[in-house]
Amino acid sequence: KLKSAKESGATTDLCTRPLSELPPTALMDLFDDVSRTTYLFRISDLLRVIHDALSHAPDFFTAPMEPRNPYTNIPFTHAQLYSIYETVRRSPFEIPTLFHLFRSVGFSITDFTIRYEPVVREVVIDEFATASDARKHALILSMAREHERELRGITIHPDFPVPALIAGLGPYL
Repeated sequence: KLKSAKESGATTDLCTRPLSELPPTALMDLFDDVSRTTYLFRISDLLRVIHDALSHAPDFFTAPMEPRNPYTNIPFTHAQLYSIYETVRRSPFEIPTLFHLFRSVGFSITDFTIRYEPVVREVVIDEFATASDARKHALILSMAREHERELRGITIHPDFPVPALIAGLGPYL
């Protein structure tokens, strides 16, 4: 199957940096049986895609999703996830906690959600607490728009200093 597979033609990682500049230990070929195509990924990109799917929690309500191939938007198969897991295990990269827990339930998103919902929530809260000021600023502005009925007469001037806004409204965020 691999000999007759098409190459995806990807020459850059998901941040459009050339893959040719990376060492082979940082890359992984992933075969997709449905399209009979081999995709070349940067391992750190795969780990980010998987982490983002497993830690999906809109408004802090955990709702993990199946990790998907970013080129096809089709969920990774169990075989692909096992291949990724084994490649990461043998690489210099550390296996992310959520990915390890996902593997421990046989890559079942339902079992993962039921069993590890508190862990996912803690990860999401920790990531939120360390978010960039730009992200916090955008969320504060979104919060103000969402609650404008309760905040009648209060407007945030576009030139208001971002650090002061985060310091003042960050705890409410």
